[in-house]
Amino acid sequence: MKIEKLKENKISDVYCCIGERKELYKDEIAESERYLKEKIKHGWLTYAVYADLGKPVGMAILLPSSDPLSPVVGEDIYYFHCLDINKEMRRRGYAKRLIDTIIKDVKALGGKGLAVDSFSEYWMSDSFFAKAGFETIKKFPYHSLLLKKISQDAKVEYIEMPYRGDLPKSGIQVDIQYWVSCPSMLNNYRKVKRLVKKLEPQAKIRERIIDTKKDVKKWGGSGIFVNGKSVSAGPISEEELKKAINEAKAK
Repeated sequence: MKIEKLKENKISDVYCCIGERKELYKDEIAESERYLKEKIKHGWLTYAVYADLGKPVGMAILLPSSDPLSPVVGEDIYYFHCLDINKEMRRRGYAKRLIDTIIKDVKALGGKGLAVDSFSEYWMSDSFFAKAGFETIKKFPYHSLLLKKISQDAKVEYIEMPYRGDLPKSGIQVDIQYWVSCPSMLNNYRKVKRLVKKLEPQAKIRERIIDTKKDVKKWGGSGIFVNGKSVSAGPISEEELKKAINEAKAK
């Protein structure tokens, strides 16, 4: 097993977690690869875990807390955008080894700690990170913020990024806002666009990339927003979207 900090020429290996969906998501993967190649020039960190035969079986993407897209603030903190090990390769110590490597690299960069936003057992399990030495800083209704201190004075806070754009005077408005770093989320968000047209043909749909400090200040964070209200930051089902549209129509 080998862990490698990826450079531009090997950035595609970070999307090993897509697995059998690679062909389905090929356009989104290509778009995300171009995006990440630019981001690593600005301090983002990307890693791949390789099995014995050189096949990538795990990955991680982190961004510094100074980045305008970071949902956390803290001096010299690095935030896990994602960490995943292919299902068939889990429980072999790969994720723990990956975190140990990242800690070593971040410490060398002068980082004080690693933060992660955990959605319980659904995504980036808080129980796993707790075992890896992360402490829970704050619990929210649907997620928890955890921190691994590299320096004892490490501190971190979570920043809510609600929708900040304009609201419709009447009717239904769906704002689709996203980063370009995750092919799965790109695919899901664009699927939402088709679902909106099916569920509410007269709805106004606005799709935009959130990439800069100016974008965040004007529009808010990533997610699907129906008349300004967040539906979900993660994958969205037709049922969730229908419920959000009906609630907005009832007001």
